[in-house]
Amino acid sequence: MAQIGPPAISRRTFLALTGTSAAAVVAGYGSGVGRAGASPSLPPAPTHRDSVLFIAGQTSADLGGRPDLGFTDGYLDHVPTPPDGITAYVGLYPGAQITKNCNDAFASYLARPDLADATVHLSVPWIRENYSDEQNLGLQRDLTNGHLDGQIEELASWCRSTPHPILLRLGFEFDRRPPVVYNPDNYAQNFRYIVERVRAAGATNVATVWASANNVAAPLTPERFRAFYPGDEYVDWFGMSAFVPFLDPLMMAEARQRRKPVLIAESTPIGINIGQGKTYPLTAADVPGTPVSAEEMWHLWFAPMLRLISENRDAIAAFAYISENWSLSDLWAHNPLFAHCDSRVWANQEIAQRWEAAISASPFAPK
Repeated sequence: MAQIGPPAISRRTFLALTGTSAAAVVAGYGSGVGRAGASPSLPPAPTHRDSVLFIAGQTSADLGGRPDLGFTDGYLDHVPTPPDGITAYVGLYPGAQITKNCNDAFASYLARPDLADATVHLSVPWIRENYSDEQNLGLQRDLTNGHLDGQIEELASWCRSTPHPILLRLGFEFDRRPPVVYNPDNYAQNFRYIVERVRAAGATNVATVWASANNVAAPLTPERFRAFYPGDEYVDWFGMSAFVPFLDPLMMAEARQRRKPVLIAESTPIGINIGQGKTYPLTAADVPGTPVSAEEMWHLWFAPMLRLISENRDAIAAFAYISENWSLSDLWAHNPLFAHCDSRVWANQEIAQRWEAAISASPFAPK
C-alpha cells in the first residue's frame, strides 16, 4: 500500500537517525556527527544518547540467526529482544578481501527487519594472533608505507556504502599483553593513517573507537596512554574490554575530560559456566568447578557489570556482550581465562529471564 505523508518511524529508528540528546550535543559528545560533507543518504555516526546502546555478537556462530550457514543456536535464536547493534571482526591484512569479509559478517543481519536500525560495531585489527613479533612489526610498518592502501580503501568504501551508524574500533586492545602486541612506535600513526582515508572517502556515518584491553592487573599508565593515543581529532569514542566489572580509571578520566563517549567493546563473564551452573578459577585450564545457583552467577558478574554501567552512565554510551560457549572453542579452550567460560545467557532459564528484563530497561533503550 502506498504511504501518504511522512513515514512513521520507531523510537529506535528516530534515535539512530537523529543521533543524540540535547544534553549530549551541548556537552560536545560524538564529535563524528555533523562533519562537513555528510551525505543525506547516510545516518549520523553513533554518538552519546539518552540510552545505552546494547550490542551483541562476536561471530556468526554465537550470533546465530543464519540458517543459510547452519548457525541457528545463537543469541538471535534464543533472546526475544533484538540488540541495538552487532559486532564482527575483519582483519586489515595483505591480500584480505575486505568488502567480501564485511559483507559476509554483516549483510545478512542488516537485512533482517528486527535489525533494520542496527549499529554496526566493526572491529579491525592489523596484527595477527599467530604471527611472530617481527612479522607483526612488519605489518605495522607496511600499513603506513602504503602497502595496505587497497584494503583501507575497500574498508572506507564499505563503510561509506553501508547505511547504518558504524562504530569502527581500530587496532583494539592497543595495550594488550604479550605475545601479540601493537608497537607504540607505529600504532598511533597507523590509526591516524586509516582514519584519514575513511574520512576522505566521505564515510560520515563512522565514529572511530580507540579501545584498551582494560587490564585489571596492569591498569594503563599516563606514559602508555600518551604513547598510544592518536589524538582527539582522530578519536571519536574511547573503548575498552571488560571481562570483569572494572573500568580503567585513567581511561574513564580521560574520556570524561575529552568528552568522548565510552564503548564497553567486549564483555563476557570469565570464570562462569552458565550452562553447567559452575564457577572456575582463572589460573588454570584443568581444574574442577564449583556448583553455583543462577542467583549466585547473576550477582557474581551480571549485577555488578550492569551497576557499573549505570553508575558511569554519564560516559558509557554502548555495551557489547559476547554470548558464546568459549569452553568448546579450539582458539580459547586452552586459555585459563576462557577455558571454562560459557556466557550464553539462554543456557540457564533464570539467567535468561533476568537478562531479558535488564536489557529492556534503563539505562538501555525501552524495547
